Amino acid sequence: MSGSSQSMIVQVRAGLGEERLVAGVGSLLDRHDVLRTRLRRADGRPTPPLPAGGVPAILCLRHVDVSAAGPEQVAAVAREQLAAAAARLDPGAAVMIQLVWLDAGPVRSGRLLVVVHDHVADRVPWPVLLRDLVSGWKDAPPAPAQGSPAVGIPIERVVLRFPAPAGGPFVSSPLR
Repeated sequence: MSGSSQSMIVQVRAGLGEERLVAGVGSLLDRHDVLRTRLRRADGRPTPPLPAGGVPAILCLRHVDVSAAGPEQVAAVAREQLAAAAARLDPGAAVMIQLVWLDAGPVRSGRLLVVVHDHVADRVPWPVLLRDLVSGWKDAPPAPAQGSPAVGIPIERVVLRFPAPAGGPFVSSPLR
C-alpha cells in the first residue's frame, strides 16, 4: 500500500549541512506523531504512532550532489528524485516522509525536495511542516566553518517569507 503523495521543493542556503539537516528531520519526526504512524496494509487505518526516535531520520533523507550540474540537469535530477522519493514512502512501515537535498555545493544555493504521504498532508499543513523542519535545523549545532561563507537564501527566510496561497503550498515548483 503506497497511496498518493504531495511534494514541494524549496530553495535552501549553500552549505546547508547534512548533519544539521538530519537533526532537523529527526526533530520533525519526533514532533509530529503522524510522521511515525503506520497505516495498516489491509484497510489503511492508522495504528498508534511509534515512539519518538522510532523512525530514524537518516532513512527519510537522501543527499544528491548537483554541484557540477547546470539548471536543466538539476531540474531533470529533481524530477527523477521526486519519483524515487515517492516510491520510498511506505506507510505500512511508518515511512511517511522523504526529503532529498539537491546540494549545489558550498557557494550556490541548493534545493530541498520534500515528499509526504497524503495521510500526512491531510493532517499537517505545509507551512507547519517546513517551520518545524527549520526549527529543528536551527537547534542543531552548526558544522565547523569550511572556509567559504554560506550564500543563497536561508531556508528559514524562504519558509517564513511566503504566505500560503489558497489551494496549495506556499513555495512550490512544478516537478512533473
